[in-house]
Amino acid sequence: MTVSARQGRSLSAAVRAVLLFLLAAIVLIFCKPVSAFSQSLEEIRAKALNNELRCVVCAGQSIAESNAELAQDMRAQVDRLILAGQSDGEIRTWFVERYGDAVLMNPPLNALTIGLWFGPFAIFTLGLAITLLVLRRGQARLTLRRGNGEASERDDRVGGI
Repeated sequence: MTVSARQGRSLSAAVRAVLLFLLAAIVLIFCKPVSAFSQSLEEIRAKALNNELRCVVCAGQSIAESNAELAQDMRAQVDRLILAGQSDGEIRTWFVERYGDAVLMNPPLNALTIGLWFGPFAIFTLGLAITLLVLRRGQARLTLRRGNGEASERDDRVGGI
């Protein structure tokens, strides 16, 4: 065998090795395990609770969505309580005792949280009522001015005869 034939075979072997490596990498990338199966029960519970608890310093964000320092502390507390063996209900109760019902993304309907549930509707209704009242008064004034203007024109005509 000649030197060029050996180089050709070693080159094709190198190309085959690179292609095999790339194929293996592609298979590993696309065959990652499904994340839900690779997570522990504690991690799944923590994610669910983090989505149920509201960040008390953020506007309407759960502690899972927020990057605030308090939200990070609340997430760490959820993890500690889960590792301590508390149930989801006990963890929710722990946070409600410290922050009130407003810490829950879906607070229960009771006398203290009625404003959270119906406050936005009441504010909208009040704004709509004020807007309609202002529009009606403006319409009444416009009608009154038109009526007075026509009456004064008639008086001018009658007085001018």
